[in-house]
Amino acid sequence: MGFHPIAAKRIGRAAQGYRMVTGTITSARCRRTGVWLRLDGVLEVKIGQEDLGYFKGRDLCQLHGRQVSVRGLVRRYRGSSRMRLRHPLYLDAGDGNDRRKAAPGPR
Repeated sequence: MGFHPIAAKRIGRAAQGYRMVTGTITSARCRRTGVWLRLDGVLEVKIGQEDLGYFKGRDLCQLHGRQVSVRGLVRRYRGSSRMRLRHPLYLDAGDGNDRRKAAPGPR
């Protein structure tokens, strides 16, 4: 059983809980507290300062205009939908940097 992605534009009050969401990044802001990505002007995705070390080698603020998929817990906060990403495996920007190389198995 897998998750079916939903479009960020279709996120409403009922779309809370663990979701896979697709959309276009309409704004990317690098702040002191972390990076904030907005998908289709609807879903705010936060990558906190304490988690940015996992995203080394990726310029997250340059994702503006890119089609992405994100996975995580969608919550409502002050009338808007938010998600927090803690690891790059939950962000697929189609740039080849979204998957870790498989660790070699035992010989």
